[in-house]
Amino acid sequence: MPKTSIQKHLDTILGFIDVSPNVVIKKDGDAFRIDVEGEDLNFLIGYRGESLDAFQYILSHAVFKENEKWIPITLDINGYRQEKLDKLEDMIKGFVDRARFHQKEIRLPPLTPYERRHVHMLIGDYIDVNSESRGDGRDRRLFVIPVTGAQEVKQEDSQEGDQEWNLPVSKKT
Repeated sequence: MPKTSIQKHLDTILGFIDVSPNVVIKKDGDAFRIDVEGEDLNFLIGYRGESLDAFQYILSHAVFKENEKWIPITLDINGYRQEKLDKLEDMIKGFVDRARFHQKEIRLPPLTPYERRHVHMLIGDYIDVNSESRGDGRDRRLFVIPVTGAQEVKQEDSQEGDQEWNLPVSKKT
């Protein structure tokens, strides 16, 4: 039911703006991911993705009103959102390195709520830094904070008796 509702509202909105791109709707758990591909769709993305965010907001609320249930929807046009997240991940790695090296908290540039959530999940993989959001509304900022007490981990090689010192990098490794 939600997928047909999403498709109906998406077709209506795209019909009003007289575009007919390729649309793929994928269910991901309770959420839906919508990939829209086509030529000359930059106006749907807008300046720094603001039109894309507004489009997603309108679609999400139209689906909510019809289903009376909140369904998380992520809308991506021509891979813009995914490309932006990939660039954000590279940028975050640099901020994590700076926080580690200087042992000071680093304030990140303004991010959307979606991007902040993604960064919190990304930084959650590290054991020697944390992330924290501070502020309200458009003034909300994310900080990368080195963990005080994250010290070097000593590992001993039992065969050769050599000592190796490694700085903890990630929970995944």
